[in-house]
Amino acid sequence: LEHAKIPVSSCKLHYEQLDIGNMKSVREFATKIRAKFDKIHLLINNAGVMSVPFKLTDEGFESHMAINYYGHFLLTHLLLPQLRAAGTAECKARVVNVSSCVHKIGEIDYNDINKVKNYYPADAYNQSKLAQVLFAKYTNLMFEEEGM
Repeated sequence: LEHAKIPVSSCKLHYEQLDIGNMKSVREFATKIRAKFDKIHLLINNAGVMSVPFKLTDEGFESHMAINYYGHFLLTHLLLPQLRAAGTAECKARVVNVSSCVHKIGEIDYNDINKVKNYYPADAYNQSKLAQVLFAKYTNLMFEEEGM
């Protein structure tokens, strides 16, 4: 985090720590950010895990999906009012989702989204990255339709 404090031209960088895999933590974080900021010009969703042993979160989500996708999805949607307030035709608000090329080999198993039956860490990771890329495409379309 010390590296992130280095000033970049006239930009103001604000960073906070949260447990992106815990939806309660994400909601609390978003509440705090919404209270501090009327506008958010850039949101970078960069948290992630890869090939971790099977574990369900407190909410019952498989950890790859919770950390790599659900948390980012929830956070982005909770901060949409601030992103909408910042985005204009001349200066668009941005959401950057850091992903991986493995989304190309990922498959979403809607019958076993938590991979309880056949857990293989790489498959869980690939699935979460595909979900993340699909969400990024959806977000882009939504922003374009709204002119932000």
